[in-house]
Formats: sequence, C-alpha cells, structure tokens
Amino acid sequence: MLEVRAPLKVILFGEHAVVYNRPCIAMAINKYVRVKVKKRNDSSIIIRSKNFGIELRKDIDNIYDNSLPYVTTAIEEVFKYLDTRFGIEIEIETEAPISSGLGSSAAVSVSTIYSILKIYGYEPKKREVSNLAYNVELKVQGKASRTDTYISTHGGIHFIRGNNFERINSKISLVILDSGVKRSTRLLVNMVKRMYEKDKKIVDKIFDTISEITFEARNRIERNEDISDLMNMNHGLLYSLGLSNKILERYRFEMLKSGCYGVKMTGAGGGGCLIGYRRDYNYESVLKSLRKISKFVAIVSTENHGVVALSEPGSSS
Repeated sequence: MLEVRAPLKVILFGEHAVVYNRPCIAMAINKYVRVKVKKRNDSSIIIRSKNFGIELRKDIDNIYDNSLPYVTTAIEEVFKYLDTRFGIEIEIETEAPISSGLGSSAAVSVSTIYSILKIYGYEPKKREVSNLAYNVELKVQGKASRTDTYISTHGGIHFIRGNNFERINSKISLVILDSGVKRSTRLLVNMVKRMYEKDKKIVDKIFDTISEITFEARNRIERNEDISDLMNMNHGLLYSLGLSNKILERYRFEMLKSGCYGVKMTGAGGGGCLIGYRRDYNYESVLKSLRKISKFVAIVSTENHGVVALSEPGSSS
C-alpha cells in the first residue's frame, strides 16, 4: 500500500483582489490530506472517506460520483492521462475541517493524482500533478484558480501574480481557528463581483490598497519582519467588502484578546478559518485560550515540500 500526503494552505494576503489581477501571497501549512492507495486484481474502484464516513464502490468505466466529486474526477483524469484503467482501493483523510478555506479540495485532487500515478509505476513531475489537479478543480467547479493546486503540489510560501508563482524563502508560524461557519466561495466571489460592477472606482481603490499591502508583506516576510499590522489592515479592507460577519468578528476579537497581534480571515471569507500571528511565535497561551471557544484550533507553520509519498508501493504501511 502506498501512502501520500499533500499540504493544505492559507492565503496570507490578497484574497479576492487576486481575482482582479492583483497579487496575493499563499502558504502551504503542515496540515495535510492523506491518501492510502493500493491496486486491486479486479475492475472495482473502492473509495473510503474518513471525514465524510462514506464508502463508494464504482466500476472503472463509471467512476464519477457527486458525493465525492474531487476524488472521482481525479481518478478519471489520471486514467485518461495514463491511457489505461485498473482497479484500486483508496482511503482519504483530511486533518482539518472541510469547506473552511484551507484548500482541502485541491489537496484531495493533488494527493489522489500523485498516489495513483505512483502506484501505477509512473514517476510524476510536480508540474504534471499540478496541471492535472487544476483540470479537476476546473471540471468540478466550472471555474478555478491555479493557486490552491499549485501550493499543495509544491509547498512553500509564494507571491502570486496571475499564473506566475515566486517562492519566498522564509518560514512563518500562525494560529489557525475554524469559525465553524460553512460558506460558498462561488457565492462570495459573485457578491464582490456585483459590488465591483456597481462601484468600480471605489472597489478598485480598495483592491489597489490590498495590492500595496501584499507587496509590502512580501518584503517584510523576506526580511523576517513583523506583519501583524498588515494582516489587520488587509482584514479591515475585506470587511469593507462585506466579507465578514458577527461570528467571524467575535472570534477575531477573541484571538486578539488571547495574544495574537494580527488576525485576518483567510480565503473567501464569510466563515471558514481565521489566522492569527504574533512576531515571537509564542502561541501556547493563545492556543489554550482559543481551544475553549472553537473545535479546531492549531499552530501551523510553512510546509516546504508539497506533495510527497510517505511509503512506496508494496510496503506494509
């Protein structure tokens, strides 16, 4: 059995503005989607999702299932890429809440693709994995960014403009807290789009300011300097676009009160996760306080490896 893991991610700066040709900074974190896969001697595809408590049994010629769209589409993409089909048994587990803005769907696609290519005996290049995973996101969602799949494949912190990814050679630690509020990225992106179409000049200025914050954040991260005030400013601008709510702000206040100096939403907003930062990375007391109010709180740091195999095909792990 082969075991593979792919990291989840956070957006440090620039979410939503990136949709309008401004830069963003994204970081892979040391929380993962883990996949175990083995070949079968028949034509069955068996998929187990620990998080959803689902077990699917599919035939190799009829794989797609809307209960696990990213996994089944990823399997189909790999089979098309290899121009062959074979039975597999695959088990998937995510180390963080689903639909919380951490790119779990991308990490599922990346880890599934990488594991099946490896179990077949093909040694995949990360560029291939990232492109195939992007195709999965595009097919399932109708529209997709390359950011999540690229970061999960390659790891690290990246300054992103369009399809250009520049690695920032640094490491950051954060506290991450799940608000427990599920939200739809598509609905939130469309909400901002309507606001942009109604008040283009005003919203453009907000995006320009977010862009300036993102450029300054890159400089500070490279110099290992404090970014807390930039996080607070970025959050405030996202708030002005209607991307926060009472629940998020209540959690944000608690994170600041517990000892974080900078706190912002990450990803689409409207719910999902908040990230907290303090320059000295002394998060233990912060963690103790926040665990009283959220089911998922964790200290995370930069994950630099991206998708990797933890065992080789045929091992007993």
